[in-house]
Amino acid sequence: MAHFNHAYHKAFYLKSGELKTSGNTTALTTVGGLGLYDADAYTALGTVGAISTLAGGYTGAAGTYALGSQAKFIIANASFQQTDTIGGNVLHGGYQESIKSKDIQFRFINAVGTEIATAGVAQVASIRFMSAASSKSCFECGTDPMLRLDIKGADALRMLNHNAYRNVDIGGLCNACNTAGNHLDVKKVVNEWAKKIAADPILSKLIDTTQADFFSVTTDTGSNWTDYAITVADNTATSAYDSVAAMTTWDATDGARLKFYMGVVDTTFGVCSFDTRDWANTEPLLINVEVIDESGKACDTCRINTEPLVGGNYNNGVATTNGIINEYYSGSGESVAPVSEIGNGTKALNDLLLTQNYLQNPYNQGNKDSSRLRTIEGSKDVLDNFPTNATYHKFYLQHTVPRYNNPSGVFDNDQYRYTIYTTGGVNANATTFKTFLDRIQLHAGVETAYPNDTIPT
Repeated sequence: MAHFNHAYHKAFYLKSGELKTSGNTTALTTVGGLGLYDADAYTALGTVGAISTLAGGYTGAAGTYALGSQAKFIIANASFQQTDTIGGNVLHGGYQESIKSKDIQFRFINAVGTEIATAGVAQVASIRFMSAASSKSCFECGTDPMLRLDIKGADALRMLNHNAYRNVDIGGLCNACNTAGNHLDVKKVVNEWAKKIAADPILSKLIDTTQADFFSVTTDTGSNWTDYAITVADNTATSAYDSVAAMTTWDATDGARLKFYMGVVDTTFGVCSFDTRDWANTEPLLINVEVIDESGKACDTCRINTEPLVGGNYNNGVATTNGIINEYYSGSGESVAPVSEIGNGTKALNDLLLTQNYLQNPYNQGNKDSSRLRTIEGSKDVLDNFPTNATYHKFYLQHTVPRYNNPSGVFDNDQYRYTIYTTGGVNANATTFKTFLDRIQLHAGVETAYPNDTIPT
């Protein structure tokens, strides 16, 4: 028979403004109230000095912190249920009692960490197509230049079971050549691409083509851009630029631009229909754009400058005689670099509901009358008091409870990991609680766990 260590996890909620620094656990009567308490006296550890006193003190100007203390403290959190009984039945009472951790000894702490909330940011990629002097462009008359779009991310995978990719052509653009009949008007080429993308049933769900500056043109090398709306009706796209006559002469100041606003609008649910199985995405979509000819070969008729998300800038080494294509992904040139969300509210709520389940506080879902049962059983109080449309800082503390007298003769520690969620952004209570954890880490004599972020002020 195999023997395994036992590992437990518990989540707490520190509401902004509700960090308890005085009194005892009986004062935890407001949802979101949380504090550190002496495990023997149940009095609050309200300062870093109080924590050091409990842990054995420190000496010296630089601070030599006592290590290996057997002193104990707990994390205590006000209950989400502020009605003590269910249905007035005294046999189903005690729901107002605060939620507590195990006794935590400084000498058995092995990890402390902090992860700050980060709001997700969708990528915006900006691709500029500039003409060249003497009415030249990257695209020759009689050809069918294409854009290769590769879109990666969880939303694409959920929609298609693979990443999204598409070659978008211009469909045989007529009457858009220069006077010499050898180069296409770059504005008309990009206009056709914009319409094809907007009308595509897949790409249009991953790229927001309704943005005003999705397609724009310039006559002064990009100092000013004129936006042209793309509209779709009956699966056919039209552009406000369709009515503009194609140019027969142009110079290097003329060009067009596509701005790819990435992102999927997911269905979201409110408190009444919240389900722990709902999808909550924190990963932004990423797009890569490549200009290719009708045979699939990468464009080699003009210079392509690329500013990627990762790594240094580069170009394809081709002369600028026929024009320049500038691809911006990294945050410059009107692009916006993507940022993954950290501290997602839905995931945090799921964590708290899991802790409620460990406490044998039921959470009913999936039935037509689940919302009524949640009201009866009190689990609705969790949903009502924990906003999922916010992001949350996360504090971690991990410790062990050794079993010295295990009858099986097998060394068998219990491990406990606590996560404390608190509102993201500037949060004075989060800053204070971070100082508490930092002092605990010094007395525990352990390295801080990754991540160990600094709370914004």
